[in-house]
Amino acid sequence: MRFLVVLLCLVCALSAAEWRLESVDGRVAVQPLDLRALAAVSALRVEAARDPVDESDVWVEVRLVTADGRRFAQASPLRLSAGERRAEMVVGFDAGSWAGQDGVISADALQAMAACEVAVHGWNGRVSARLSTLATPVGSPAFTVVALQSGLVEVGPWREWHLRLAGGYQAELGQVAALDAAGRLWPMFLDQPGANDAAGRWRPSGPARWTLRLRPDESPAAPVRLQWEHAEARWESVPLTPPTQVVMRSGLQALASWVLPTPVAEAWSGEALLYDSGSWVRVGRRTVPPAVAPVLAWRSGWTGFRGAESLSWQQAAALDQLVAAGVEAIDLLPEGLADEQGPFRFGLSPWTAQDGPWRHPRDLWNEAEPWRAWQRQVREVVARTRAAPGLRQWVLGLARLANQDAGRDRLQALAGALAGLVARYDGRPLVARHPQLASFGRTDPEGAWYAFADGARGWTQGPVPLTGPVMVERSGSDGNGCIAVPVAPGGEVRLAGAQVALDTNLFNLDRLELDAALDGGGEATLYAWVTDHHHRWWQQRLERIPGDGGWQTVGVDFSVTGAWTLAGGEVAWSDDIRRRIRAFGVVAYVRGAGAQARLRLDRLRRLGWPRAGETALAIAVAQAPTAKLSRWQPIDYAFNLNQTAQNPYDPEAADVIGEVMAEDGSLVRHPAYWDEPYRLVFDGTTERAVPAGAGGWRWRWTPPAAGVWRTRLIARLKVRGAWLQTETGWSTTTVDAARGGMPTVGVDAGDPRWFSTAEGKLWYPIGVNLRSPGDERQDDLLAKERLFKPQDEEPAAVRGWNSLDWERRGTRAYERWFPLMRENGMDFARVWMCPWWAGLEWRRDWDDYGGLTWFNQPNAARMDRVMELAAENGVYVQVELMNHGMVGEFADKQWQDSPYNRANGGPCRNVAEWFRSDEVWKTHEKRLRYTLARWGWRTNLAAWVLCSELEFTGTFDQETRRNDRGFSPGLQRWLERSLAWMQANDPQRNRLVTMHWSHPWAGPQHWQTPGLGFSYSNAYTAFQDFDTSLGKGKRVPRSLPIALDAYLNDLFPADQLRRPTLLGEWGGHWSDNEPWVMRGELRTGCWLQAVTPYAGNTGFWWWLWLETSDQWKQYAAIARFMQGEERRGQTWTPIQPRVLGADTRLFAQGMISPTAVRLYVWPRGYDQDSRRTQPKASGMVRLDGLAPGAWRMRRFDGATGEQVAERELTADAQGRLDLPVSALDPDAVFKLDRR
Repeated sequence: MRFLVVLLCLVCALSAAEWRLESVDGRVAVQPLDLRALAAVSALRVEAARDPVDESDVWVEVRLVTADGRRFAQASPLRLSAGERRAEMVVGFDAGSWAGQDGVISADALQAMAACEVAVHGWNGRVSARLSTLATPVGSPAFTVVALQSGLVEVGPWREWHLRLAGGYQAELGQVAALDAAGRLWPMFLDQPGANDAAGRWRPSGPARWTLRLRPDESPAAPVRLQWEHAEARWESVPLTPPTQVVMRSGLQALASWVLPTPVAEAWSGEALLYDSGSWVRVGRRTVPPAVAPVLAWRSGWTGFRGAESLSWQQAAALDQLVAAGVEAIDLLPEGLADEQGPFRFGLSPWTAQDGPWRHPRDLWNEAEPWRAWQRQVREVVARTRAAPGLRQWVLGLARLANQDAGRDRLQALAGALAGLVARYDGRPLVARHPQLASFGRTDPEGAWYAFADGARGWTQGPVPLTGPVMVERSGSDGNGCIAVPVAPGGEVRLAGAQVALDTNLFNLDRLELDAALDGGGEATLYAWVTDHHHRWWQQRLERIPGDGGWQTVGVDFSVTGAWTLAGGEVAWSDDIRRRIRAFGVVAYVRGAGAQARLRLDRLRRLGWPRAGETALAIAVAQAPTAKLSRWQPIDYAFNLNQTAQNPYDPEAADVIGEVMAEDGSLVRHPAYWDEPYRLVFDGTTERAVPAGAGGWRWRWTPPAAGVWRTRLIARLKVRGAWLQTETGWSTTTVDAARGGMPTVGVDAGDPRWFSTAEGKLWYPIGVNLRSPGDERQDDLLAKERLFKPQDEEPAAVRGWNSLDWERRGTRAYERWFPLMRENGMDFARVWMCPWWAGLEWRRDWDDYGGLTWFNQPNAARMDRVMELAAENGVYVQVELMNHGMVGEFADKQWQDSPYNRANGGPCRNVAEWFRSDEVWKTHEKRLRYTLARWGWRTNLAAWVLCSELEFTGTFDQETRRNDRGFSPGLQRWLERSLAWMQANDPQRNRLVTMHWSHPWAGPQHWQTPGLGFSYSNAYTAFQDFDTSLGKGKRVPRSLPIALDAYLNDLFPADQLRRPTLLGEWGGHWSDNEPWVMRGELRTGCWLQAVTPYAGNTGFWWWLWLETSDQWKQYAAIARFMQGEERRGQTWTPIQPRVLGADTRLFAQGMISPTAVRLYVWPRGYDQDSRRTQPKASGMVRLDGLAPGAWRMRRFDGATGEQVAERELTADAQGRLDLPVSALDPDAVFKLDRR
């Protein structure tokens, strides 16, 4: 009688290849098997013994059960004959040795065996069985290729070649590929046909077969050889002719209702890598569409799966159906393997928990064995899907980081193996996203940027409201120190974090990795954050880490495509931003367990210069120059390069120029400049510079004449230490003679005492200092003005304003001033480039400055706007390239804040070195180059002044021991070098360049330097209090007429110096004044310049007072007076004629030439006190040295400049002429011209 009661018996597995089972009373003994326990086995040795011995026959039957429920029984059981105690036999794993309803036993079944059973028939006693495996014999297998059809089978969208390898079940193991005559390998896969039975259970149908799946448009080149390999065994077929004709059609296999849907990975966009010559290469940002992410082998017992080593035939059929409909991408290493969502989530993998080495997704790369099984699965996926319609690319979407170097090695070995597999069998690209696949050319020399074996290294808790020091512990990820911050107890989301101040350029940083751990339970979501140049907050979500105390590597993407988001803004992360990072931190949002916890951080590693494909440098022109221009309009390019520079302001990193060819073939080269756009926004009170997009390149150059001009761009960029170069083709611009802008100005070629325009007209500049919007020193004068004159008489728009009000308005102040200047006939303004206004280079801890060779873009935008406003209003601008305080330690000293100062990290031990050092010059030259590139094209930029008030600078102070009249060799060399450089590099070859001194008697030898465009110093009457130079050699009370006469005729005589003379600054005292002094000096000073050989009417310092007191009209008077004047080509002699008559309190001063006299008459002392008027004063001015004969006399009103009288006067034979002066109110101006 047979008892088929299934009973799990106590067994002892002596080894992986031997099992002992015991059956009592005919019960079936069951032994669970490790999957693949029989995978490499050729046969089973079955040994049985009974106790006690009996005279009956006993049959011992071995049965095998697969993980998916297929059952196979030994076809010929082992027999113990009557009276026989022991027996044994060997059962091979061939088709004839096993039987069952699930077909013949196959290699596929052997790879999925989950249990074996021993059943005893014919006896009820105790039977012990011992099963042991016999390995596959070593040696070369021999197979016979059997074609299952006479040609190809059309299955859905592809064609298939079906084969069997006869010669044992071993033929179904391993891998098979077809090598064709062209040397191409075609992957084959083992496929098991099957169907669903009445119960909906899948059953095999016929033997497994090797399948080559082809697209309709492809066929292996005949002949082909099949190559089989398994473990160390190899076999190759004889040459075969692959079929080309379809002989039958078949539909795709039907699916059981329980089959799981094939996963689809989400689309992603980011930095991608391609495999090239044995390593991964960055190829830039790619967008990868949703990708089919097949899972064909999974844990045993999971919805039809049979373990990690055996494919699920139904899941494979489901994959076939999905890709047959068309697919763009297939993910061979999906991120879903590390997720805790979906049917194939991490926690259910064959390698998780008790099934394998994984406990947490951070363990993915701790062992190699799981990935060996995965590689075999990927090979099957490639063979099955490579013929799918629409397939364009393969993907490795997994991005879970490896924690240690060994894990990274496993990751890279796996990815390399998969890349090699794809390259071997398919020509389409394999795109990976895992950041640790990239190889980096720049890493930390010490292995870590921040490690904490020696302390916190500047790290603190943060951001606010987190404050306080971090803890340093000896439990780091490398066994040394780490930093830790507390996580307060509580049930809500809790915050913990650490931060460090950086203020550094992270342009070369592509990626940052750090180790993080959370103790105390729960979990934390980590974010990295930085603050940029503008103190804006950027953040990037990193990963979630469990609160189990385990270290986990997390990565921060600092590349230009990094997923950084700006708090409260829509600006995109870019190279412009990562060139200046002020602070970095990591913050954790902790959830879950509410007990006291801590966040630990360790080993921050910088990774830069990832290996990337060779990309040629290219120029993308966004705005090409127009084909036709009018004269004085610029040729203008806006463009970008396809690669970026570590410092686009430094020609040693980015040398980008434009080349110009004139009609005569001559070439000019002029630099381009890097422009980070800013909008100047105004809220009604304050102007702010707001970033307005990504930076780009700009090149502007203004042709000096009409004609045809050809231009092109040439770019040289240093990328990872090597120079790349490219250029554009030539572009042609035709410039006509019509005026399209303001003509350039310079020293008149025929009479160097005067200026003229490029169109040949006299240019007599009329204007004031507009150094910067504000000047605190003027607030005292404004307060006194309001005591002198009722405040309600001030212009309504600025009523009650002080310096800060103008300063806050920034360029809006110039929006007011320049139109006022135009309305009053003014066309000249002096503007400084200084640390507090329009400066480019200063210490980097000042907002918007970046240190040496990093140029302040908000200030550049402000200067752009100033120059634009000036041009719109016909104003020429003289630009002071720096102020004296920047290189001075005494007057207005700012050297302590200079980026050149060694105390601030600069190259200079002392300020004098700034002028003498060749190294410093090379750095300073870069700022000059940028200045010329950005504004040199502007035709209304009249003059460069190298520096203000040079006697207050370091080298002059040192070498002359602060002697104003001394000579500084160091300063002289710097002046000559600067003048020569500007002459060689300024795109307007005749542009004026000069220097400026405060005391007009200072540096007399320096004023002999050739090449200076004009003489330029100060004439404050307060100088007369301590020096006689402005008193004609005498100590005199303050007198502007004497000061201006001495300045022009004694200190800066234009005839001797052969250059024009202008006033740089004047107006009473340099800091302490009274309103009546200002009124007197303004009126007399303007008129004295107008009637003497000054080349222009410039220099009044007190521009804020000028607006508050509404004195712009004084310049309108000068402009009217100068209309029609032509002073070039005449010999002008300054005169101070006597005033005759009863009223001798009048004073006269002017100039005379053989054909003209210009004269100003005013009450003595009026220049120092406008209240000293002489109502209706009269007299006679005696003029000597005139040509005898008739002279036309015109009188002008001193307040308006309008002509009020005209008559003819006669000079006698001795050249004497008495000019009647009557009814002065309080002054008068005269022109006498010979008839």
